[in-house]
Amino acid sequence: MLCCVLQEAIAVNQAWAGHPGRLVMEGGPNDPAPAGPKAYQVWAKAMPEGGQAVFVVNQGSKLLTDIKVELSALGLGASAKARDIWGLKDLGTVSGTWTIPSLAVHDSEFVRFSKA
Repeated sequence: MLCCVLQEAIAVNQAWAGHPGRLVMEGGPNDPAPAGPKAYQVWAKAMPEGGQAVFVVNQGSKLLTDIKVELSALGLGASAKARDIWGLKDLGTVSGTWTIPSLAVHDSEFVRFSKA
């Protein structure tokens, strides 16, 4: 299974759509947070077919819950199909907001969104 995960992750890494990726948002459980380190970051990279690969990492010291990412902040339309790269499974269609129910300390979510 590790081989398959690595293949999908490497495919995202090697895909080129004119930009290497960008920090979309960062925050934490006490938003709006003061200046300084944030509990999580959301990174996105455009995919050649028009979708986005999104990497969310918990860089804090506590379990985070209900992290919400607006699809519009990723440059996507009102809805998009989602694929969990780490879990090697399709997540179905997301509309409006993608919610990560929980994210353990130093854990991450890696999802690829494509046109619905």
